[in-house]
Amino acid sequence: MRGSPAAALNQGTTPNNLRSLFCLPEDYEGNMEMIKKSSYGAMKLLRVLDLQRVKSIPNSLLKQIGKLILLTYLNLRGTNIKELPSSIGDLRNLQTLNLQYTPLRQLPQTIMKLKQLRNLVFFSTSDDGTQSFDYPLDHMMDLQILMLNEGKWIDGSLEKLTNLRALSINSSGSMSPYKEALLNALPRLNHLRCLQLVDWTRIGGNEAVVLPVSFSGHLELYHMDLVGISGILDFHPNLTTLSFNSPGGQGIDELMVNLKKLPKLRCLDLTSVGDLGSNVIFSADGFRQLEELVLTKWEEFTVEEGALPNLRVLNIVAGKLKMLPYGLKQVVTLQELTLGLMSDELQDRVRKDAGEDWDIIKHIPSIKIDESKGRFILPNACQYEIDSWC
Repeated sequence: MRGSPAAALNQGTTPNNLRSLFCLPEDYEGNMEMIKKSSYGAMKLLRVLDLQRVKSIPNSLLKQIGKLILLTYLNLRGTNIKELPSSIGDLRNLQTLNLQYTPLRQLPQTIMKLKQLRNLVFFSTSDDGTQSFDYPLDHMMDLQILMLNEGKWIDGSLEKLTNLRALSINSSGSMSPYKEALLNALPRLNHLRCLQLVDWTRIGGNEAVVLPVSFSGHLELYHMDLVGISGILDFHPNLTTLSFNSPGGQGIDELMVNLKKLPKLRCLDLTSVGDLGSNVIFSADGFRQLEELVLTKWEEFTVEEGALPNLRVLNIVAGKLKMLPYGLKQVVTLQELTLGLMSDELQDRVRKDAGEDWDIIKHIPSIKIDESKGRFILPNACQYEIDSWC
């Protein structure tokens, strides 16, 4: 959605003729003053309004938003708005509504009038963590990108949104009450390209939400991000990017058998939590196209001879890892290695020219070692920008 046709408001632009308004945070004061002095009704031709990260949006603008009846694109991401007026429902031509990273707790019921919506993004960051969206969506049959927290909308609506290209469901409560609805809906959404299912309540010792879903019929699905979810029966061979973080319910051996069959998998992010397993093994009969690998909190991992022949980037958040696998020495394609949050033992083993494991990694052109025990920022490998979806 970053590529939306929005243009900056120049000093010589007459508000009456505006079609698009893209307001940068650092320049917003002058532009907002210009808008406040003008008549919002005179901006009736406006089709694109992008106020991303603008912190002081005039209440008068929000109150008049319903007059912009030709508006197709409204981006309020990262703003400080706490309430949307009911007149939002008058924007019958609206196709994109982005409310990510705002303190909004809920949307007005008139949101259900927006039958032309193609992209709906709503994640709340209110202080008390509550966010509610319980309205049915089955009348929005043109939805292609949908990013919401869990809610009653999943029951009865999700299975009908068969035009979805990207779906993200985040749960700060629990996704368990909607398990049956998800099991019923996900196999029908076979036009999905990107899928993110995140249940944060499952992390920290709780068992994962087990979803025995087959994605073998999802020909277009190339990116998946699963947190607190396990039990997936299979993945489609077209999958290229997978991030998997589960506290159990699916053993690592079973998972790796499924993953190594994926001929196009280029990026893999695996986090060990709970009883998922302590050792992850990369064998020579799989992962032939894997280029980027992120491993977090594993006690051990093994690289067999001939494995990972195309790996370029390896990021390891070590945790309890005490030594590097000898098999990394034969991965001659490796260009970048990043190690962070290491045990004292591993820090000693990877010291340049002195550590026991230095000979394993010395052929890698770029080696970044963070010896601190504080917060470690994971590099960009395998990080997927949801904003770039579809």
